[in-house]
Amino acid sequence: MNSITVKSLRLESLLGDRYPEASFHDSEIESLSVDFESRTAQMAFIVPIGVEGRKLVFRRGVLQFSGLHSFSAENPKTLLGVESDRLWVTWDGALPDPALKAAPEVPDGLPATAFCHAFFISSTNSYIVVAAEEAWFAWKD
Repeated sequence: MNSITVKSLRLESLLGDRYPEASFHDSEIESLSVDFESRTAQMAFIVPIGVEGRKLVFRRGVLQFSGLHSFSAENPKTLLGVESDRLWVTWDGALPDPALKAAPEVPDGLPATAFCHAFFISSTNSYIVVAAEEAWFAWKD
């Protein structure tokens, strides 16, 4: 792992207080797009916001990034459609994270003003990693 210092992004704080129990844990990525020319990316999510009875309740939203420095998706260890047709997020967190045994690397040369954040996709057993300057989230409903 690179010894680099970047700012930390608390992704959960971007969800706001509209749904107090909302979390990216157990969310699903519906789509993602990257515009390298404008250095932006967006990820459309279905986010769990709570439980009704015994079922998770979900709402849609979009996570957007600007000042994009890097965007990577690991080669899946399990092909999409084998375990699930969805990209199921079971962990997300700031990088570098010394607690992770097999963490993805932080891109070299990131400025101290950037953050680096990873999403672990259980359905493909792989990571998506984003390094950018800014991030925000908007609910779709």
